[in-house]
Amino acid sequence: MSEFKISEVQYRKFRRRFLSISIPISVLIVAGMIFLDPIRTTGISIPVLFFNLAYLVFPVALFAYLIYRILRRLHRMLISYSLTISECGITFDQWYAVPLSINLTEIKEIIKTRSGGFLVRGQARNEIINIPCWVDDIGKVEEQLRALAPITTDSRFVLRSRLHALGLLAAFVLFICLVGSPNKIAQAISNLSIVGFLGWLLHSIRTSKNPTPDDRVMSRIIIFFMVGILLITIG
Repeated sequence: MSEFKISEVQYRKFRRRFLSISIPISVLIVAGMIFLDPIRTTGISIPVLFFNLAYLVFPVALFAYLIYRILRRLHRMLISYSLTISECGITFDQWYAVPLSINLTEIKEIIKTRSGGFLVRGQARNEIINIPCWVDDIGKVEEQLRALAPITTDSRFVLRSRLHALGLLAAFVLFICLVGSPNKIAQAISNLSIVGFLGWLLHSIRTSKNPTPDDRVMSRIIIFFMVGILLITIG
């Protein structure tokens, strides 16, 4: 039996990657909020830009606070991560998550992700153990997983997850492009597609056996957006 955890060194690697993605995205969002409206309406105007910079101080501070808070929670979650692999199966435990065990006979498939991590699926739909690539000695983890069951990189489960993510992104892009469009039918189809994907995401969060500390907040945000989009569609 072997136990694997995530060390501070691995967390710092994760933090660098997280910041390298979240900071540029935040900058692009804020820059879009600054320049999009002046360019569309009055053209580039120095007073307008200064006004936008003034009222966007709060969003910038909000983004910084959210990134800081998310990193604090993720630090606690990653450091508390515990994975036990034995001849009988796999056991997962983490802060704020319900411990989950998948016996050897219940392992449906083991999937290696593009990032180098693994997904262990049980017989039940919501029995999934996520093994991130940040786990210490990930090579040894792979060796022990291969001793339990074959590892695949081509899975319908992963393909379906990617298609859901791409579909959700496409729906949001359509929503942004069609806001205020005179074509009410296209706008309604776009809005309803977003509601459908958000409903699927909400169902996935509610049925997960490994909830995160932010799942309850995320559920409320999703419900808020679903109600808002439906009201926009009806109106």
